[in-house]
Amino acid sequence: MGGFRIPVKKQWESDTIQPKPSPTILYVLQKHYTAQQLKSYKLVLFLKLVKHESLKDYLKFSKNFKQKWKRSVYWANKL
Repeated sequence: MGGFRIPVKKQWESDTIQPKPSPTILYVLQKHYTAQQLKSYKLVLFLKLVKHESLKDYLKFSKNFKQKWKRSVYWANKL
């Protein structure tokens, strides 16, 4: 099995709002994608995640997704 033998403690693991997507993934996307491609990625991620939610929780999920995305952007910029 590959990877680290000892789990690496990431800086954002202690946050109350866990970032989505992972800040390391978002860092790579920000580095190599255009703004239009990044918006498309965000939309596709949202649609993939929202299909598992019920319609009555849509507004709550949408607000929560925006918070997680902002948190991921914050940590990606710190990397």
